[in-house]
Amino acid sequence: QRQMCIETADDIIRGLGGKENILSVDNCFTRLRVAVRDMARVDDTQLKNTGANGVVRNRNEVQVIYGVKVGQVRSRVDNWLAEN
Repeated sequence: QRQMCIETADDIIRGLGGKENILSVDNCFTRLRVAVRDMARVDDTQLKNTGANGVVRNRNEVQVIYGVKVGQVRSRVDNWLAEN
């Protein structure tokens, strides 16, 4: 289970263009909200393959729609960023 969480977080980070492309991570009720340096490095298909229902781009912010499980996703991403 833990290994799957780490792999999913890896895939999410890759989809967001890598750790160095991530400025900040936040979430609302259903979306992971990520400020990025370079929108061109964001891979919508990769993010959708992690279970996202969609990806919304707004200036330098990516909103990845995960639904009500977004809290768990955010925890995984925060832990990954802290440990890598």
